[in-house]
Amino acid sequence: MTGDTIIIDRIEVISPQLTYEKTAKTDNFQAILNNIRGGRSSAAPKPASGAKNANSGKKIIIKDFLLKNGKVNLAASLLDQNKSISTALPEIHLTDIGEKKGGLKPEEAFKVIFDELSKKINSPDVMSAFSDQLKGLKLNTDSLSEDAQKELKGVGDKIKGLLGN
Repeated sequence: MTGDTIIIDRIEVISPQLTYEKTAKTDNFQAILNNIRGGRSSAAPKPASGAKNANSGKKIIIKDFLLKNGKVNLAASLLDQNKSISTALPEIHLTDIGEKKGGLKPEEAFKVIFDELSKKINSPDVMSAFSDQLKGLKLNTDSLSEDAQKELKGVGDKIKGLLGN
């Protein structure tokens, strides 16, 4: 390894609270991954002609990455602000990130971690937990709708009685 490679022995992320925002075509984690894959943003300054090439600079190796006891909160416009849907995030344990390549640029190492995070959030277990909770909210919404319809029918009946119909 060269002097431009930093070795990180262990990173632990304990009990993170993540917000998952789903839209019709994508989600916030996929949008971040797409930005990472797209490379540098257009707002980033371009290197001067005499600067080191884009492949130079510090690289990192992460020997051990652990994320545990996480929670994923679903953010959706259909949810009442007082109601929340959340579920446990499966543990993520990665080792030797960048080891095979002699190190990765920090954004490449972040992409490896974020790819795994996105997979866990979109896993059948997490999606099933969200789905079950949404179904439970729908039942509550249906019963509220039925109650509202009964109330409106009662008001309608009273108005008809007052009008003599």
